[in-house]
Amino acid sequence: MTRTFLILINLVLALTITTAQKPYLLTSGSLDVMGTSTLHDWTSKVEKMSGKAQLTIDENNVLTGIQSFTWSCKATDLISEHGSIMDKNSWKALDADHYPTISYKLKSVTKITPAGNGWELATVGDLTLHGVTKTIQMNVKATMDPSGTISFTGSHAMKMTDYKVDPPTVMLGTLKTGDDLTIKYTIHYAFDKNMALK
Repeated sequence: MTRTFLILINLVLALTITTAQKPYLLTSGSLDVMGTSTLHDWTSKVEKMSGKAQLTIDENNVLTGIQSFTWSCKATDLISEHGSIMDKNSWKALDADHYPTISYKLKSVTKITPAGNGWELATVGDLTLHGVTKTIQMNVKATMDPSGTISFTGSHAMKMTDYKVDPPTVMLGTLKTGDDLTIKYTIHYAFDKNMALK
């Protein structure tokens, strides 16, 4: 009886270890904010991001669960392809002095589906912009490279006015941006050894 009990304990421990939650740290990524105007479409990009995640990876390197997932960036790190005038007007519209951070926090993953070399995730999370937080649904693609780094790509269509942002104008009002926006991100998370040892 004792031997059988010990074997069962070892099996449970082995299963727990192979499917345990693991800490991950955002190592690199980019966020695109894409919009329209009366003159041309435009894109502002952030390439400095931070974030953390708790992921469950099984013994076959299959993503089976996400317990937590965050990313954030500074509003003033949004840089437009159309120069500094556009940047300053964007930062002013976002009131970056008072609301310096754009952030996302996962609330739940409703479905994980194998897809090609990765997984399709149906997610629900909170997006905070201009001091306003909205719960959004977003489909996200996840892939893992041979080193174990996991990449996530997601996009979401939204309106500036949903976040109490007045669409900015440039050149004395001759260029007016549209209300509709799409945000798109590709971010990479690596296993956080330091947190795992704590």
